[in-house]
Amino acid sequence: MRDLIPAKDNMTVIASDWEHAEPAPADLVICCHVLYGVADAPAFITKLEAAATERVFIELRHGQLQTAADPIWELMTGKDRARQPEFADLWNLLLQMGIHAEVAGLEYEGVESWQDVAAFEAEYRPPLADSWDEARAEAWLAENVSAGSDGKLIYRPGRRSAGVAHWRPRR
Repeated sequence: MRDLIPAKDNMTVIASDWEHAEPAPADLVICCHVLYGVADAPAFITKLEAAATERVFIELRHGQLQTAADPIWELMTGKDRARQPEFADLWNLLLQMGIHAEVAGLEYEGVESWQDVAAFEAEYRPPLADSWDEARAEAWLAENVSAGSDGKLIYRPGRRSAGVAHWRPRR
């Protein structure tokens, strides 16, 4: 994602995971779709807040993952993927931490793309290891993925929504 953010004189993108980052104070601290795999979310949020001088923003999706990951996982293993945190969980955690955030909602069109079948397999095959079934993968691709004008494989799961919690840092 860092590679997609255009350079700005007044913005620093930290090329590290947050737990190991040593950020300078910043007016705005923005965290988008990161908390899903964080082991200690309260400590993570506390560090975000400590780095912000004006405002903290945290975005998380409503509901579960809406990428090809879930249907591929379920197709290959016959089991639902483990539930991930979502915006309602963040909201409750912030309240438990004594943070009374404002909230905004976002809607956007979900799109995933891969250069080719090899790129798709490179992303989804490793986490499935021995459960990967080539014939099932080919059938899923044929049914759910189209070719873009540039030849890339395109998956469009539909509209997505996310919540953004934002607040002034407590001092």
